[in-house]
Amino acid sequence: MLRKNFSNFNFNFYNQNKNNPISKYLRYNYNIKNITNITKIKINKTNKFTKSTFAFSSSSSSKDQNRSEHFQIQSHTQTEDKASLLLTMENKAGVLAKFANIFASNGVNLSYINSRPSKFLTKEKRCVDFYVDCEATLGSNNLEKALEELKEKGISIDVLNSEIVPWFPKNKLDLNEIGRVVLSAGEQLSSDHPGFKDEVYRKRREEIVTISNQYDMRDELNVPTITYTEEEKLVWKTVWDKLIPLFKKHACEEVKENMDHFIKEVGFTREDIPQVKDISAYLKKETNTIFRPVGGFLSQREFLNGLAFRVFHSTQYIRHKSVPLYTPEPDIIHEFLGHSILFANKDFADFSQEIGLASLGASDEDVEKLGNIYWFTIEFGLCQQNGETKIYGAGILSSPKEIEWSISDKPKLHPFDLNKMAKFPYSITDIQTDYFVAPSFAEMKKLVIKYGDELKKPFNVSYNISDDCVEIDRKIKTFKI
Repeated sequence: MLRKNFSNFNFNFYNQNKNNPISKYLRYNYNIKNITNITKIKINKTNKFTKSTFAFSSSSSSKDQNRSEHFQIQSHTQTEDKASLLLTMENKAGVLAKFANIFASNGVNLSYINSRPSKFLTKEKRCVDFYVDCEATLGSNNLEKALEELKEKGISIDVLNSEIVPWFPKNKLDLNEIGRVVLSAGEQLSSDHPGFKDEVYRKRREEIVTISNQYDMRDELNVPTITYTEEEKLVWKTVWDKLIPLFKKHACEEVKENMDHFIKEVGFTREDIPQVKDISAYLKKETNTIFRPVGGFLSQREFLNGLAFRVFHSTQYIRHKSVPLYTPEPDIIHEFLGHSILFANKDFADFSQEIGLASLGASDEDVEKLGNIYWFTIEFGLCQQNGETKIYGAGILSSPKEIEWSISDKPKLHPFDLNKMAKFPYSITDIQTDYFVAPSFAEMKKLVIKYGDELKKPFNVSYNISDDCVEIDRKIKTFKI
């Protein structure tokens, strides 16, 4: 569950850096040149960490000491098992093959090569700089032999420092490291929450959160189930009766088609609340997507990182009975009726994953922009089908009021433009005044791939479908908060 503030079913991404006393530890600057000639490698080696801890606490009271657990920062510097080198040599025909053969003859694989003219030139001699990453650690026998041969050939060698980027998961199991420290139900509920003064509701929330937190990514489809009460089922029925007729009129064709499959194969029904376990099993089969139960809010970066592995973080609790058509936060009605249905569509699932892949190791500024794109598409997206405006965004689909508003002539509709929406302001307390209209999910996927490729990061990422891991091409260090 991405951290959002809900009002009239509108959501706000949680920006962990604004007005945050630890934000200075989260900012990174990249100086990127053109990156070419990439050979991708798999990252599946043992992670190496150095750790230090920063703690922030504003009071010595027992309550504040307990709360300070949620403000601990643990920084991990993680380095991939590669060496980054700068090789400078005279610019002659065949120099690339010359040093590449030396590495190859010593059993050292090159994962990255980029060249540019040396900064200082003379009339007699022009040199070229090769920036090289190799799959070997400094000091290893093979690499040392290769470097000695290069020096004998008159090639200048400098060891480069690794670029530092925010920590990101390398495989699905790494997702176990996020979403573990959450506030209790009493701390999560603000004073204006409908269930704030309801002790029974708060206790029930804590019970469900405890069950959700038992899940481990190694369990994959073995998701803990919830036995929902008759009172909770009544809330589900009330919202179902309002939303389903509106889906039939205003939802996009992909939502309507997949809703039929969810009713037949997942057990979506008015009478009972579905289980995350059943949703995950179906989505795994259809698009290799799973829903991971989570007990509380995730940061924007954590939530988007999960999407890179086709993992959607979902709550398992439901809104308060007093206002069934309103919730100030994500709940199962929003997650199930709003989000899960479209993840059975391959193009939509691919689009979502591309946003996630773009977020891995991205700067805070770029993560915020990707959050905006998520907001105006997956949460509040409209599309054009057969000459009519239809709805696919979960934030609209889970709000009867916003459904009718979004297809009226009152809001302003914009052409689909990722660069524009990345910087476009939005309201977190009112119904949206602006929406972006997508041409199709397939076209959305093409555009978000292009957008992600243009982000400035000191490495490239690809996804290994067979092993559910990401592959990167450069030596980097990651810093975890």
